[in-house]
Amino acid sequence: MMNSDKYVDVIERKVIPDMRRAFPVSGGIFQRDLAQCLSSKKVKTVFRKYKLNMLDWPGNSPNLNPIDHS
Repeated sequence: MMNSDKYVDVIERKVIPDMRRAFPVSGGIFQRDLAQCLSSKKVKTVFRKYKLNMLDWPGNSPNLNPIDHS
């Protein structure tokens, strides 16, 4: 199960280097959902530290689907 500590580890070891390699000038935009462990104070601090541009995205929930297939 993902938690804030694991997420920060992934961000620092994988996402930051990949984003810098892929977007050396603009920095790109990192899309993430709003799961509780992904939006903790610790995670937000890491995003500020590395100056990542974020696009917050709602979680994948059937309640958010505008099309009803019933």
